Amino acid sequence: MTEKSLAAMMKMHKGCHPDMVPYATFIRRLCIEGKVNQAVEVLELMTASGMTPNADSYCILINGFCKANKVTRAVQYLEEMLVKGFASDFESCRKALPGFYITGNCEKAFELLNKMVEKGFTLDVVTYNTLIYGFCREREIVQATKLLDEMLLKGFLPNDKTYNTLMKGYVRKGMINEAIHIFHHMLSKGYVPNDYTYKILIQGLRKSGRVEEAVKLLSGMAP
Repeated sequence: MTEKSLAAMMKMHKGCHPDMVPYATFIRRLCIEGKVNQAVEVLELMTASGMTPNADSYCILINGFCKANKVTRAVQYLEEMLVKGFASDFESCRKALPGFYITGNCEKAFELLNKMVEKGFTLDVVTYNTLIYGFCREREIVQATKLLDEMLLKGFLPNDKTYNTLMKGYVRKGMINEAIHIFHHMLSKGYVPNDYTYKILIQGLRKSGRVEEAVKLLSGMAP
């Protein structure tokens, strides 16, 4: 997005008012390029044109500010989004969750998630995986494992992403025995480990000085 492009949008604003799509496209492009302050200008133009930004536009901005490490601004737009009642737009709101995990602000992600649940949102495997990833990233591995237990209790079937994320979380904390326990739990549920699963465990075993076990596990990968 160039300065000329933004100038063209400003000029267009002074004349006829386009629909929401061009504005949303500009906001997305600007955020991708890290020009979040300019993206805010477009959002303000959008509002001045008599259009109400939707949840997707807010989530784009939120993630843009998170990636730019401007968490305070991201929180500002999260709160504005919630005040405007967008928590019921589940698919759009869910896109805002990873941004807060990436910046280590799990509490804000949970605030948004709780608002979504209040509006009738039902947790699914994708959302559980996002939560587990967030806790593992913050090294809150016990909380992440509790979410796995909650998934099973509620009848959800974890997938390879669920198990791989947990195993990687344990390996990062040097808790290789716990990672192996998750591996066996995965096998007991009938899942076939993929190459990434083995890579996580083998690297963990090697870092723990358990080379023989790593070699044994590696040999088990052969057809």
